[in-house]
Amino acid sequence: MKKIWIDLDNSPHVPFFAPIIQERESQGYTVCVTARDCFQVRPLADLLQLFQSVLDFRGTKPRTKVIVLPRNDRQEVDVRSKWSSLFATGQVVIPDKVVDGLNIIWHSDLMISGGGTMNHEAAALGVPGGHS
Repeated sequence: MKKIWIDLDNSPHVPFFAPIIQERESQGYTVCVTARDCFQVRPLADLLQLFQSVLDFRGTKPRTKVIVLPRNDRQEVDVRSKWSSLFATGQVVIPDKVVDGLNIIWHSDLMISGGGTMNHEAAALGVPGGHS
């Protein structure tokens, strides 16, 4: 299965990536979406329910495991309460310690980001990347 990581780090990325995320998921890709808690990115992503649609869709795939990397305590509490059943089955996990971003890229089949730094790191690791 192909995996894609989309890192939303600026408000225009939210409406730009929303249809791409839905299309790639419908094609069978595993899509990991992270959103920065700045520049209205999180509120816009919440408004379009990008994160919610990813977790809801993944929840219908019992053989899929989702690793959530919350940006802050508020997001962790929100995720754990909304998807408690997926946590109970082990389909969704939150690591109990810091996870290295380079390892996330290394284990992805494609990295998409709004910023250039992570794309450069993906290229150095031989992982295809894209920039919005």
